[in-house]
Amino acid sequence: GLLSVEECEHIMGLALPYLARSEVVGEEANYTVLDEATGEQVGVRTSHSADIGRRYDRVLAEVEARVARFAGLPEVNSEPMQVQRYQDGQQYREHSDCFEYDAEAALFWNTNGGQRSVTVLLYLHEPEEGGETVFPNRQDWLKPEQAWAGGNETWSECGRKGVAVKPLQGSAVMFENLSDPNQPTPVANILANHAGCPVLAGEKWTATKWFHIDPYRKCCWDALQENPEGFEP
Repeated sequence: GLLSVEECEHIMGLALPYLARSEVVGEEANYTVLDEATGEQVGVRTSHSADIGRRYDRVLAEVEARVARFAGLPEVNSEPMQVQRYQDGQQYREHSDCFEYDAEAALFWNTNGGQRSVTVLLYLHEPEEGGETVFPNRQDWLKPEQAWAGGNETWSECGRKGVAVKPLQGSAVMFENLSDPNQPTPVANILANHAGCPVLAGEKWTATKWFHIDPYRKCCWDALQENPEGFEP
């Protein structure tokens, strides 16, 4: 219930004209990995996505402020919202939301807020089947008796590989990406690795807000503050 149906539809409408093949960063940038079961190269991330500028319009500004309150983090630490659409069979295989660390990359990201410390994933439209967000390296359900509640018929094979969340319109899931954000060189927590399971029927739409350790592109944020009521695209 973090977003209303109207807000979900509004955000999908903003993104729809600009959807393009989703990109990946780092070692996965060739878009494919080897499927050990079949021996074939398969897509890492097969969805379509679009970025929407921070405070693009009044509705988005209200949603982004609410998401920051939900995360308990400064809104200035967040990247622009990225909207994703997953259709038949599309997925995002297991990955980390952190960036691969190397000395050259660190110099760049340290000027842009450092690592991504927290992810807030918003569900804008729920598929008829599949599309769960699964954490394959975790089995420690908060309420074990509710694990995969409803039986096999309501969870895909992918969704039963770990602690998982079903995409419900207007809901959100938040998770921390780093093992210790206070370290001089924060490293990804493998327990935060997650996957977007294949959509087996219908469409799934999500929106992601990534929060960094420090302010993200603060000069752009400062420019927004000069015209807070403008909301010009």
